[in-house]
Amino acid sequence: MKENTILNKSLTVVGLIAILILAVWLAVKIVGLIPNAFTSLASIADGVYNSRPVSELNVATEASLINTGEEVTIHWEVLRGNGTYTFSYQCSDGVSLIMKYPDDNETYVPCGQVIKLGNNTFSLTIIPTAERVRFSDVLYSIGFIKAGTDEIATEKTNRFTVVNPDITQSRSVSILVPEDNTYEPEVSELATTIPGTPTVTTTEVYELPSSDPNGFVDLAVKYLGVGTLNSQNQFVPRGTIDNDSRGAFQFEVKNVGTKTSASWDFAATLPSGTKYESPTQAGLKPNERSVITLGFDNVGQTGTRTFGAEINVSADTSSRNDSFSWAVTVTD
Repeated sequence: MKENTILNKSLTVVGLIAILILAVWLAVKIVGLIPNAFTSLASIADGVYNSRPVSELNVATEASLINTGEEVTIHWEVLRGNGTYTFSYQCSDGVSLIMKYPDDNETYVPCGQVIKLGNNTFSLTIIPTAERVRFSDVLYSIGFIKAGTDEIATEKTNRFTVVNPDITQSRSVSILVPEDNTYEPEVSELATTIPGTPTVTTTEVYELPSSDPNGFVDLAVKYLGVGTLNSQNQFVPRGTIDNDSRGAFQFEVKNVGTKTSASWDFAATLPSGTKYESPTQAGLKPNERSVITLGFDNVGQTGTRTFGAEINVSADTSSRNDSFSWAVTVTD
């Protein structure tokens, strides 16, 4: 009996030791699993948070009218979730931007390209410059790219206007050419009305970017309008032309290439059927343009009359944009 009691006590002690060992082993396992469980929960929560739709950006500038060369700061709100903010602006003739980023370093911003700003940037100071016209509208966009993606999840577009107070009305010169095209024209400051002779007015050509010696030349012709010349030889757009008025049409020649062009000229056909050949024009730098106003006394017979122009320049890479043809109604 005594031996049985001792055996039972021994078994009890062994059982308790086994239970303690099992409890310690389970505790170690549980402690090892808890961090993973919290990490999984955090990942799930973060995934749910970041998968929610990104709210709309609110973007604003300190002013809507900015003088050329002056600073303006763009502000936007903080969005939830991780990601990167972006800046871009649409190309506008004669407009360029410099941003003070990063760390207030002045950096040129190419138009039409998306610039990544980082996830802790909520404002951007820029310096716009306008060299072409007095008022230039600039459309800019602030975007947000979610972490782990390359696509813009949301974007807000605003605008401001750049004012160049030094630019007033464009100056122009007039060239008088007899219809037989045998006369060497002279440049005068004011247009003179000579019956039967077309009047060519060329606006001032603006100098913008420098030429790339390894670039290409592409002069493009663009029709602008048809109408008449008033008593001050100013172009007045009209839908039709009276046969007893001085007719005129305008077109633009622009270098859309990257290299300065050689000298060029153009040949025009007037509504009366008269052919006109221009004197040699100075070469155009990249993005430079020349607006031609061609005035004439003889508008032709009543009815629908066609007119047009074609340029001639060496080393032009594209001939598809070298000419235009249009029609106008001549009335009594």
